Amino acid sequence: MPPALTLYPGAKESVPFSNCYIVSPNNLLAGAYIGLHVIYRPLLWPTSRTTTQVFYTKSIGADHFVWYSYPE
Repeated sequence: MPPALTLYPGAKESVPFSNCYIVSPNNLLAGAYIGLHVIYRPLLWPTSRTTTQVFYTKSIGADHFVWYSYPE
């Protein structure tokens, strides 16, 4: 689990996909599902809110992948 981050309005944070999975050299990754769960508190809002977004990827060959939002 990565550490919790505090992001201010307009700030962005990258999550490198290479830190999320391990594949042995003999196996090829054909696709993956990734869930992004965010807990946030809007400015001047008294309680926290949450949202979860799922993405999936499909291999198009030559170590290239196309990312999709789930469900399409």
